[in-house]
Amino acid sequence: MLVRLTQTNESARCATLLPVLATLPQPLALIEVGASAGLCDLNEAVSRLVARAPTGAMPVVFHSAVLTYLSPEARAQFARTMRNLPYHWISNEAASVFPELLDFLPVPAPTDRATFVLAFGERPIAFTRPHGEHLHWLSDACLTVSGE
Repeated sequence: MLVRLTQTNESARCATLLPVLATLPQPLALIEVGASAGLCDLNEAVSRLVARAPTGAMPVVFHSAVLTYLSPEARAQFARTMRNLPYHWISNEAASVFPELLDFLPVPAPTDRATFVLAFGERPIAFTRPHGEHLHWLSDACLTVSGE
């Protein structure tokens, strides 16, 4: 805390990610996408960070309420980048951020702006609230980890 300020909502926002992180092979190299990664050169920054993950650690790229600040084209490019990296990808964004995920939901997404879709890779696994106050697993949300 002496080196960097922490947003008070950060730990709550990550609460919905913890159950997913706990299912992955350990140790993890957590790579958070956000302002620290630089939204302007996001794809290059994430690729560099994944490449620098410690040997033996499973890279996990995650983000929550970040990609809404990118254009739809930049989000699509980010998804293409994620598909080509040796990693696990966890996203927690408003349903409108990745509308293609809606086709894979077993039930319609709630229409309020305060509902997010938690996805593992490009597979929706839960509905959440932006600051971690709610987590509702989808009926077919069994996490199968490959590439271990």
